[in-house]
Amino acid sequence: MLAERDPGTHRKNLAASLNALGNACARTGRHQDAMAATTESAAVWRALAAEDPESYLSELGVTLDNLRQRYGETGQVAESLAVSEELVDVWRRLAATDPTTGRPSPGP
Repeated sequence: MLAERDPGTHRKNLAASLNALGNACARTGRHQDAMAATTESAAVWRALAAEDPESYLSELGVTLDNLRQRYGETGQVAESLAVSEELVDVWRRLAATDPTTGRPSPGP
C-alpha cells in the first residue's frame, strides 16, 4: 500500500480522503459507512499528529469534529462526548502554540 511506503504523503491523503468519504456518506444517510470512514480517518490523523503535531494536529481536530457529529447522528451520545473532550484538548494544544491558528471557523 502506498500509504505504508511513503507515510508523509500518502497517509495524510488517505486520512483526508476517508474524512471526505465520511462526510459524503453522512450527507446521503449512510451513517454506518460514514462512521467507519471517519473513525478510520481519525485513527490515521491521530498517528500522524503523534509523529508531527505541528503539521497534523489541526487536521486531527477537523476530523474529530466530524467524528463527534457521526456519533451524534447514530445516537452514540457517550462516544460523542468523549470525542468532544478530545477535540477540546486538541484545540487547546493548538491555541497554546499559536492562538491565531488551529481554530475551527464559526458555523453558518
